[in-house]
Amino acid sequence: MNSQSNYKKVLITSILISVFFSIVLLNGGCISTGTNSKENIQHFSKSIDYSNKSTRISNTGNPHEQMEHEYMQEIVDYKKQAHEEAKQVDIDQLNRAYDGFGYHYNNEFIKGLDSYIEGFEESDDEKLRKGQELLDKWSDWYDVNVDKIRNL
Repeated sequence: MNSQSNYKKVLITSILISVFFSIVLLNGGCISTGTNSKENIQHFSKSIDYSNKSTRISNTGNPHEQMEHEYMQEIVDYKKQAHEEAKQVDIDQLNRAYDGFGYHYNNEFIKGLDSYIEGFEESDDEKLRKGQELLDKWSDWYDVNVDKIRNL
C-alpha cells in the first residue's frame, strides 16, 4: 500500500470514528458509565487527531528515502500526544459500545504507539516496525467494522 492511500485510509477512519462518537453523544451518551462520556470522546478524538497529524507528516516524504531526523522527531512528538490522550480513554466504554472496540483500540492503537515511540527513542528499527504494524492492524480492523459501529 502506498503512503497516499494509507493517508486517505487513516483520514477516513478518523472521520468515521469522530462521527460515531458524535452520534453516541447526541443520543444521550448510550455508552456512558464510569468516565464522563463526553471526556472519553474528547480524549479518543484527540488521540486520533494527533495520530493523523503524524501520518500527514510521514506521507510528505519520498517512500524510498529515509526521513530527516527533525521530521521524525515531529512525527514522534505527535504520536506522544496521541498516546497521552489515548491513555485517558475508558477502554471498557468502547467495549460496551461495540464488542472488541476497546480491545482493538488498546492492543493495537495504544500498544502500537508505545512500540513506535520506544523504537524511535531507543533507535530500535524492529520496535518502530512493530509499532507501525499494530497501528496498521488497528486501522484494518476498524475499516472492517465501521459499518456495524455506525449502525449502533
